[in-house]
Amino acid sequence: AESSSGTLVLATSVGIQVSTDRGVTWTAARGARPAGGFAYVGMTTATQGVAVPADPSRRAIWFTHDGGSTWTVSRVGA
Repeated sequence: AESSSGTLVLATSVGIQVSTDRGVTWTAARGARPAGGFAYVGMTTATQGVAVPADPSRRAIWFTHDGGSTWTVSRVGA
């Protein structure tokens, strides 16, 4: 996914990777390492985004509020 600021975020089987230089270099995002990685990541604004784990039994969604550098888990359902 690409944010409106040009930051790229990539969902992988081990976490989320972030690039602020059009994909020349990539850095692992902090806080985004569920077993099995992510099936989806998307940016809704330049700073906010959402990621869905590949394993739905994790019953969680991850959110970023700093352009993809840091992700925080939010549990869903019981």
